[in-house]
Amino acid sequence: MGFTEDFKRLVKEAAQTRFKNDTNLARSAGVAQSAVSMLNSNKRTGLQLETVGKLMDAIGAKIVLPDDTPKIPDVDGKNLTVLPVYAVAGAGPAWDDEESEPKFFIAVPMQYITKNISLLLVSGESMSPTILDNAVVGVNRDNAEVVQGDIYAVRLPYEGIVVKRLYLDHAKKCFILRSDNKNGNFPDIEISFEEGDTFIYGRVEWALQSYRKISF
Repeated sequence: MGFTEDFKRLVKEAAQTRFKNDTNLARSAGVAQSAVSMLNSNKRTGLQLETVGKLMDAIGAKIVLPDDTPKIPDVDGKNLTVLPVYAVAGAGPAWDDEESEPKFFIAVPMQYITKNISLLLVSGESMSPTILDNAVVGVNRDNAEVVQGDIYAVRLPYEGIVVKRLYLDHAKKCFILRSDNKNGNFPDIEISFEEGDTFIYGRVEWALQSYRKISF
């Protein structure tokens, strides 16, 4: 599709879902309702650039220019792609170290990649031997449904992100965060259901215990 077709599709989807109708979208964007209606009726339009810009802002659309695309190096090997590692997750004390700039890049097998995967650097020994200190984990941020005993990255209130096994205790009405390392002092952490309503960052899908950092 070209820009015009993509733009019309995005406006129509936004009007039907998030904004419920053309009137609400037009009001939010600060444009005439007729502009939205014409786009959604597939009629040819001669919208001013300012109107297009207001509608794009309202629906959260963005034009990505060639220079906006991150430059990443080629990696030797088959079926590999390069992804950024952005944040530190504690396997021990909680960390909160998310950054707008990646810490480094690593080469990851293509089969490890899903639509909304985030890579976190693990710091600490509490999940050893399952996940070692300085491992990189792939966190699926679209998968926050709790499966008893699976490993998740969770954001502790006022502290930061940790990687733990997650359990539900319905009797106590709380989440239990549990470490795999039985040789250290890593007590369970309990978070009430009320506090933990939105604290799940995502499910840990895989861990790379060793890897090669890509620099360029």
